[in-house]
Amino acid sequence: MERALLREMEELERTIGELTRRKARKAGAITSPEWQIPAVRVSRRPDGFSGRQEDPASVSRDGTLAKPTMQLKLPRFNGTASLESYLAQLELAAQLASWTPEQTAGHLALALEGPALEAILDLPPAERQNLQALTAALQRRFTQHRSAEASREKLLSRYRCEEESWGKVAADVQRYAREAYPEFDAAAQEKLALHAFLRALTPERLRDHVSLAQPGSISEALSMTTRAEDTLAIRPTPQPTRQHVRVADGEEVCWTRTPLQRPARRQGRCYRCDEPGHIARDCPAPAPKPRKPPPSGNEAGTAHTALPAQVAKIPATSAEASTSAFTKAAEHKSHPRVGRLGKASGLYLHCWLDGQACRALVDTGATISLVRPGVLHNTGGPQLPGAWTPTATPLTSVTGAKMAMRGKKEVKVTVTGQEVSHEFWLADIADSCIIGLDLLKRWGACVDVSRGSITLGTETVALQSGPTRKPARRARHLATTARRTRHLATTARPASKLLQLATAPKPPSLTAVPQPDHSLAHHHQPVPQQPPAQPKPALPAETTAAVHALWQRSSSGLDHQQRQQLKSLLDGNADLFAVRDEDCTQTELVQHTINTDTAQPIRLRPHRMSPAKRLVAEEKVKEMAAAGVIEPSDSPWAAPAVLVQKKSGEWRFCVDYRRLNFLTTKDSYPLPRIDEALDHISGSSWFSSLDLRSGYWQVRLAPEAKPKTAFTIGHGLWQFRVMPFGLCNAPATFERLMERVLAAVPRSRCVVYLDDLLVHASDFQQALANLTDVLAAIRQAGLRLNPKKCQLLRRETAFLGHIVSERGVATDPSKVAAVRDWPVPGNVGELRSFLGLASYYRRFVRDFATLASPLHRLTDKCRPFVWQEEQSMAFDQLRAALTEAPVLAYPDAKRPFIVDTDASNTGVGAVLSQEDEDGERVVAYYSRALGKAERNYCVTRRELLAVVRALHHFRPYLQGSHFLLRTDHASLTWLLTFKDPEGQVARWLEQLQGYDFEIRHRAGRLHGNTDALSRRPCAAQECRYCSRQEERDQTARWAR
Repeated sequence: MERALLREMEELERTIGELTRRKARKAGAITSPEWQIPAVRVSRRPDGFSGRQEDPASVSRDGTLAKPTMQLKLPRFNGTASLESYLAQLELAAQLASWTPEQTAGHLALALEGPALEAILDLPPAERQNLQALTAALQRRFTQHRSAEASREKLLSRYRCEEESWGKVAADVQRYAREAYPEFDAAAQEKLALHAFLRALTPERLRDHVSLAQPGSISEALSMTTRAEDTLAIRPTPQPTRQHVRVADGEEVCWTRTPLQRPARRQGRCYRCDEPGHIARDCPAPAPKPRKPPPSGNEAGTAHTALPAQVAKIPATSAEASTSAFTKAAEHKSHPRVGRLGKASGLYLHCWLDGQACRALVDTGATISLVRPGVLHNTGGPQLPGAWTPTATPLTSVTGAKMAMRGKKEVKVTVTGQEVSHEFWLADIADSCIIGLDLLKRWGACVDVSRGSITLGTETVALQSGPTRKPARRARHLATTARRTRHLATTARPASKLLQLATAPKPPSLTAVPQPDHSLAHHHQPVPQQPPAQPKPALPAETTAAVHALWQRSSSGLDHQQRQQLKSLLDGNADLFAVRDEDCTQTELVQHTINTDTAQPIRLRPHRMSPAKRLVAEEKVKEMAAAGVIEPSDSPWAAPAVLVQKKSGEWRFCVDYRRLNFLTTKDSYPLPRIDEALDHISGSSWFSSLDLRSGYWQVRLAPEAKPKTAFTIGHGLWQFRVMPFGLCNAPATFERLMERVLAAVPRSRCVVYLDDLLVHASDFQQALANLTDVLAAIRQAGLRLNPKKCQLLRRETAFLGHIVSERGVATDPSKVAAVRDWPVPGNVGELRSFLGLASYYRRFVRDFATLASPLHRLTDKCRPFVWQEEQSMAFDQLRAALTEAPVLAYPDAKRPFIVDTDASNTGVGAVLSQEDEDGERVVAYYSRALGKAERNYCVTRRELLAVVRALHHFRPYLQGSHFLLRTDHASLTWLLTFKDPEGQVARWLEQLQGYDFEIRHRAGRLHGNTDALSRRPCAAQECRYCSRQEERDQTARWAR
């Protein structure tokens, strides 16, 4: 279809051009039609456009001299290049050539090919001539991958490629910051881009030099980087020398290593004896004999098991080294191969393995992909988790060396927002992870070594190049030197990572360092290194005790091994918990803003307080100031502070921001539904609930928002430095923060509602891994948890006022107890409080609306509050129903749903259920009271109304799947196929067409789960939709 359309377009273009030229020749002038480019000389421009300039003497159709115009032909676009850049070029070409929107659409359509052409083939023919429709279709096709998540991945993984300017890196990180965080202001985006640019600087001394200068913007950092590259005088690496080294097992390996710099000879001194007056070749002192290598078992041999026990003297002539490791590698064809494990430098890709950030070596010489123990969760110990498949297959390097592999597993790999599941092998390798040829083929990747980049589909990602070993701190191991050197050279300890054989498939490399004659065994030259990392500060005693109490509280019900695994996890993350507000930190991910447009500041008087309350308020202000939560203010805004007493008797400090909230532009970021959050934990049996310590206070306020939070307690004026409670947009900001923090953790592993997190899994090991991922995300965001409110690895826990367990969702006994012990309301306010608490659990109560209808009628403003027997009976029935509420099952998308509906004179109700091994279990209840007009419906209309309302309420579960609808009203079984529906019934039946269900009649005695009421005859006159039996019994209708 694509080729046929292209041929048709080309043929149309040639036909129109020929006809136009004929007409122009007849008229005696050459003119340019709207579609055809004039047949004049073409000058090819480097930007891809073909520029064509008409003859200045061109004559228009009316015979006047036409204004010279530029006609441009667009280059081809197949979707691989940037769509934004191409559309910008299209707009520029349209302006230069004075194209109309219709002409621009025509040129754009002719320039498309491949996937880009396929993107517009689905459009109706009329819309293919509409420029907006074409650009919208292209944007839908080629900008889906440019989501915020993909841009965040690019922002984190952007490094400088070979022969790339720092200006290009700066421009890219600025664009990625804008795309990743569009809701941020320009200052915040600039700050994020600056951090990414500083992280991309290489080498480390260049990064340290620029970072210490603390640039305030990208432009400053770019200028400093350019000057620093000139002033640091980074020298090129010397050419390597090839030497032959024989290790203890007799295998001779050809190895390349760059020699260290030779120390400068002191003026006039001999290299051999270090005496003045002669040089080494004329020195009378005898040449020192080579020292024997340290015997097996000493410090040099046992410091790291990978080093050979002995190192022999290198032969006098390097030609003797004729045995090559690469010829021996051919003997191991049946084993997986890894080509460059442990190489001194390589290309690295920033990716995510099972939600864990990882720096992976891209190795096209490796036939498989590997991961090091400890990188993924629970792989560092002697026992493998159950998800890993043990294997005895050896790993063979190109040198012929074998290495045992512990297991293999399907791991989810995420790069630039693209996720793929691939098999990884667990082996003791030097790098954290190696991406081999198998995964590169699956991606269809193209690795550009010269540019230091990798192309995955239409995405090109920069690879980071750098050494895999750190510099040595002190040389203490003896080794032989290369040919034409006579002295012993010291090499690095294995712990310093300069020489290592334990995880590398190649033998250890030895560096040739010519030295003076004096013995190196007594003179050890330290190599410069980075200062050691500062130890973590000691945690407060209160925090340590709280974390230990959390471990003891969460360990009940766990076996010894599980307890130790949990203890290890808590010990490694103890600094994430805070007992005091002053121990909390503020995240850098979001800042809360207060948009009041051009509103004038509001200054309110402080509320009067009793002397006792005033002392409490002053103490609270001192505590918040000491914790860095508030600061003195000179703002024109002012709001009064109030104290609210908690149930425990303590006082909560609040600020009355109602007037400020009235002026604030509301944030439309949605909050999750509680019932939807509970649905995501289906199939889980291990739960961990996490609660943030003063979560709002861990979010910074934007500088321009701080003055608007000013408050007073009667003397002094203070303003918040962090997001306070009481602001209308605070929940939206905090929900946005938490979803960014847990962006890499799917809801199938962790659900979040504001500052409440529930980590869940089907088994203990997976629950521990999920909890580790969440704690890592919290650490990266700089947040702190409240250890007193956390519950870890429990089989049952409280979450959002519910009790979640393997059996399902139940009401919280503490909340139900409050309902059960609620006294009889004495006024409308107390009744509304009771109904608000009871309505929270309405999904657990069958026919909740019908039971609560007498109570709701008392809340009408025009009705006097008179508590009668009807209200007393409804009050008692509702409390009993909440106390005896059943445990609701989790919805299972793999099982069919069952919907039972019923209607009475006062309301409609429905039950959503599923069948499992234990029989039919309720997933949710629904009920709704009938309005005044709806109570006048006939029986059939009310039953049909129950079906329509129930399916609309349960549509998140039912849409897109086949389900069973059961009713005790036989008329509905044929009503859905009624030929000529009218009015309201026709509209209802139209709504039901969007569902795939089978309707089945069930007798009333079997329909008790919806509390079926006895059906009475239809009370409506001339109802066309009642059953024939009801039509024959019209004389038996009830009087209204």
